[in-house]
Amino acid sequence: MYRCLRYMRIETGASVCLAFLLTLQAQSPDSESVKFSVRTKGDQTIFHIGELIPLECSFTSASENHYQINTASYDRSGRLGVESYQVEPNTGWDDPLALYFQSYGGMIGGGLSGFQKLSEQPAVIHRALNEWVRFNQPGRYHVVVTSSRVSRVGAEFLSKPKEVPSDGLWLTIIPATPEWQAAALAEALSHDKNATQAIATLRYLGTPVAAGEMARRLNDQTGAYEYKLGLASTPAREAALKSLDELLNDPDFPVNGLFLDTMSLVALPAEETPNRPAEREALEAKFRRQLIDALSRKRGAALALSAYTIIDEAAMRGHDLPQDQKQRLTAELVSGFDSLPAQMQTELFQSRWRVLDQKAMLALFPKMADRSSDQMNGSALVRWWELDPQAARPAILHEIERPHPRFSAAILGMLPDKELPEAEQQLVDHLTQDKGSAEQLASLISRYATPSVAPMVAGYLDDRLGKCACAVQAPLLAYLFRVDPQGTATRVEKAIAARGPGFTACNHSLFTDVAELHNDSALESLAARSLDDGDPQVVTNAATYLGNYASAAAEETLWTHMTEWSQHWKGREGDLQTSMYEGSPGSAMISALAGGQGWLANETKLNRLLELSIGQNQRNQAEQLLKMWQLRPLQIQFMNSGRERFQIAQYSPQSRQLAIEKLNQFPRGTTFRWLGSIAWEGEDKAFEEVSKAVASHGINIVRQVAGVQ
Repeated sequence: MYRCLRYMRIETGASVCLAFLLTLQAQSPDSESVKFSVRTKGDQTIFHIGELIPLECSFTSASENHYQINTASYDRSGRLGVESYQVEPNTGWDDPLALYFQSYGGMIGGGLSGFQKLSEQPAVIHRALNEWVRFNQPGRYHVVVTSSRVSRVGAEFLSKPKEVPSDGLWLTIIPATPEWQAAALAEALSHDKNATQAIATLRYLGTPVAAGEMARRLNDQTGAYEYKLGLASTPAREAALKSLDELLNDPDFPVNGLFLDTMSLVALPAEETPNRPAEREALEAKFRRQLIDALSRKRGAALALSAYTIIDEAAMRGHDLPQDQKQRLTAELVSGFDSLPAQMQTELFQSRWRVLDQKAMLALFPKMADRSSDQMNGSALVRWWELDPQAARPAILHEIERPHPRFSAAILGMLPDKELPEAEQQLVDHLTQDKGSAEQLASLISRYATPSVAPMVAGYLDDRLGKCACAVQAPLLAYLFRVDPQGTATRVEKAIAARGPGFTACNHSLFTDVAELHNDSALESLAARSLDDGDPQVVTNAATYLGNYASAAAEETLWTHMTEWSQHWKGREGDLQTSMYEGSPGSAMISALAGGQGWLANETKLNRLLELSIGQNQRNQAEQLLKMWQLRPLQIQFMNSGRERFQIAQYSPQSRQLAIEKLNQFPRGTTFRWLGSIAWEGEDKAFEEVSKAVASHGINIVRQVAGVQ
């Protein structure tokens, strides 16, 4: 609405704008039920240009509990849009963030919000008028705020909220003298630099000195984004750009991505241009090149953090760096690694790894693995193993043998050894001593232990079945299944039956938790029987397991139970909706039958599932699965966020081998379109391997990357 009113003001003048507001207020169906008033904090009415103008937005309703307000206080785009502000006269002020919002191709919104019911007791929301209105001329102004926070209690989700205008607020704006500006700045700087009041004062003051302070604080974890908005809207743009340029070249100032982004905003010309987002991106690229040149003058932590900024940008955009630049940046990161925050250290081995000189990173690993150091992270250990398995092996073994391993088998299970007899006794001893790290120890036992320690593991587990943490019970059951399938089936039956007070409810995820580590035919048989369990969550997990891990023999059992379940609930959709869990078995069986790894669900089967669906949610589920099957050519999507995953029509194989097995179930001559992205690590190899493996079965895969076939 604010944009609409601003447009009307420009085109037709203030009289139409005010008439529109009066009409809106008169037509509001709830104008007598909901009252919205606005005042300044302390009822102050006289403010200097650049002074913070804090508003208290008060909502009341004589109809108690009939209306509610959204209590959201921020939006990730930079400004919350649930209030709009109309100011008269229509000159002497402007939108301080207009240039900011015009300088990006899109904005990511959203933020935390809640609801508060209205009554005669005021519900108060605090806002700063300065975020929407910047007064640049002295004078007397009339402000009306329109809020769309109000909705009826129990209104449908995403229903249109009420627009409620406030009463009017008169403000007198006076010139900002140098003495007042200096005093306001000194007051802000005397507080904690991250105090909300200090941040707001710096953001709205609009002086060259305030701009310089904000530029220096762009590295602060708290307030950095506020400072970006303050610099994007400061009238002291020339001084701000000068400060930013000096800091970019300062040997001891670390430049991050937000700094370069902010600098590109400040450098934009104030007048409108045909393509402001493209112009801003070009300026950011220019300043990034200047930062690369400035690296030779930076030192210590500033050098390492600034080098990380260049690496980070290249990785996020999927760009390759010139080899000489890659070598130089990696050397600087290795040299200054200790000065990087732990999160950045980890990210270098995760999402930033592709753009580094990986061999140069080898120099870091021995130091990180030193027994007196706690720097080693799981991602680094994986990368070390990939680059130099022989050197990494002792460090991995040391991690496995620690009394409190820092990583589970998801990391430490990378060794090619099927078993590690030399480590298993220590693992079991550490587990039975109950001194912590039980989850990591249990996973390592599951991965590496031989049958010789099975009696000790069984003795430990039997006393805790259904009572210990699921992440301990599942890997120990998986281990025992591997070394003693017959004896373990009985334990699983006991664990499934363990329920009620004093138990951990691990039976609700037991089948899939165990199978992810080690599947067994006995587990399939137990899951099939558990489809008759009285606990709907156990049934749901059993159906999910059968879909993901079972053989083709399980399909008929699932159809039988799905048909019986549908007949039981047919005509009772209302009863199903009132229960949190009763509908889950049906949905799980639909997913299992439509997407089971052991069989192929064609159009006939999917239509049958649609007929058996109970309630609109399940019908929507079945219809979506059917649409995925009917799409031609059939599609394959590859994803790799640390673990390869695929989407093949309505199927979701969780590994490359499972994807190959699923594709080979399709009829000969089937053609698939591979929808990929250069951002996923290992995609080229995955496409090549999968295509080759299914070609002999008459399956044809055509690759399409980023819209180009």
